[in-house]
Amino acid sequence: MVLLVYAFRGPVETTAGTLAVSDFAAASFDFWNFSYSPLQSFLSLAETAGPESRILLGKASGLALSVTAIGVVLAGITVWVFGWPVGREHFNLWINMPTFDAGSHDAPTTLRRNAVMNVIIGISLPYMAPLAALSFLGPLEPISSSNSQFLLWLIAIWCFVPATSLLRAIALFKVASLITKEKAAQA
Repeated sequence: MVLLVYAFRGPVETTAGTLAVSDFAAASFDFWNFSYSPLQSFLSLAETAGPESRILLGKASGLALSVTAIGVVLAGITVWVFGWPVGREHFNLWINMPTFDAGSHDAPTTLRRNAVMNVIIGISLPYMAPLAALSFLGPLEPISSSNSQFLLWLIAIWCFVPATSLLRAIALFKVASLITKEKAAQA
């Protein structure tokens, strides 16, 4: 969120921080700007905006996509490479998932199915949310001091909700793996 604020602030105030974020945002925009990308889907909201507003919105949304992708990859590395939550003395599955019955024979299958659904939701939401917003809100207005906070929060939510779904999928896959290993060790 802080990086998005710097991206929106860049054209108004040029400091070392805003220039660095602006350069990263421009590189992110170039990276995510391809046919059928989530960035293109989001930019469909700004059809009527002027070229300056469209470029700023593209850079900010590209920055948000990059930060989200980096965060999801780092979380995946933490879970799978560094072995979260194995090695923790006080990890209790039932505190985190109180209604889940890990003792049932199809628990790993259920967890994997839920994880796959979360992956599908996490991947499709960046494409579907702009279409829903376009039908409910209409095209976005050009960026001005009156709507910049709204656009900033719209971009943050557009990336945050799919990221949480992907993070949930990573955790569910890991818990399913832990249950499968535990059952294999008991057998």
